[in-house]
Amino acid sequence: MSSFEELFGQTGDGVAVIDGDFRIIYWNEAAAELLGYSAAEALGRACHEVMQGMDERGGLLCGPECSVLHCARRGERLHSYNMLSPRKDGKPVWLNVSTIYIPKFGEHRNVIVHLFRNIDYLKRAQGLIQQIVTLAAEEAPQTAPAAVREEEPTPKLTDREREILRMLSQGLTAKVIAGQLTISEATARNHIQSILNKFDVHSQLEAVVYAFQHHLN
Repeated sequence: MSSFEELFGQTGDGVAVIDGDFRIIYWNEAAAELLGYSAAEALGRACHEVMQGMDERGGLLCGPECSVLHCARRGERLHSYNMLSPRKDGKPVWLNVSTIYIPKFGEHRNVIVHLFRNIDYLKRAQGLIQQIVTLAAEEAPQTAPAAVREEEPTPKLTDREREILRMLSQGLTAKVIAGQLTISEATARNHIQSILNKFDVHSQLEAVVYAFQHHLN
């Protein structure tokens, strides 16, 4: 059977292989470059001690009992997710993490493979989009009298459309939305077009601004 180095040594993603006791048993060069820990410093340590991942709201994702491993053991689908991890030098970095579960690899059991990549650029872009949306909503002219606006019917969105609208407000593309929701890109685009039609707007940015103005997101 191939070794972890043969499988992951040349991948551009950072790779951390975790055993059933939540210890790091493989750490590639890309992982070392991303987080600043050499393989010698990472190997044998608990995964959560090195990754220290936090979610979008600052909540702790990584802990002594890995929720990802428990989900994998139950046969649940493992979705990719974003997390904020501190590098060895203390600088935080946003990572997108994908996970592979391997019940048996040689002498190892219940192996988790985390593949992660830097998405700081995406987070910066999302922050810029949020600023643009806020500014556009504040500057947009209010041409109709308040009494008339209050009588206008509020477009009815499905739960899925509301979910996609929130993702659009984060600056996510149809392709990324499709991947996170496990739907086809065509389906994601159909939902987006339905939102545009209901809001009677012509672009995703207009839809996000409209939602902001009408407190729909």
